[in-house]
Amino acid sequence: MLRNRIYFAGVLIVILLSFGTSIYHFVEGWSFVDSFYFSTITLTTIGYGDIAPTTDAGKILTSFYALIGIGVMLYILSSVVGVSIFKQEKNFGKIFSTFHRLRHHESEIKKAKEINVKQEEKIKTHEKELKKEKEINVKQEKKIKTHEKEIERTKKELEEIKKEIKKNE
Repeated sequence: MLRNRIYFAGVLIVILLSFGTSIYHFVEGWSFVDSFYFSTITLTTIGYGDIAPTTDAGKILTSFYALIGIGVMLYILSSVVGVSIFKQEKNFGKIFSTFHRLRHHESEIKKAKEINVKQEEKIKTHEKELKKEKEINVKQEKKIKTHEKEIERTKKELEEIKKEIKKNE
């Protein structure tokens, strides 16, 4: 859309310069070069003053031509600035989007690291609990072995008692 505005402004300049050159050539009787030169100087609002219209029609035409020239130049300037701003906004959008993605990834990394720290703490806690459980299991195994020995000893003692009872009968 902005490019269309610039294209339109360029066409408008060509039309205005052609119109001004033709009118000044016929109204003031200037050569095409002088007419084009004066049209350009007037349209761009430079106004060197080396050439000036001498007829009333030329002066009136120059007044309107200068006003139109100011409007056209402002239109062109706003179009060029608009394209520049559009490009800057587009680039800013890309930069902002990239920056946003960067911040998102940094945030995700931070969250993942926090989760890792918590998981490491849980693992350490579970390792301590497992170590305690293993110590308990070792103690229980010792108790079991002690009781198994006692059972064996008691069984032997019971066998001895049975033998003695049979003997005494």
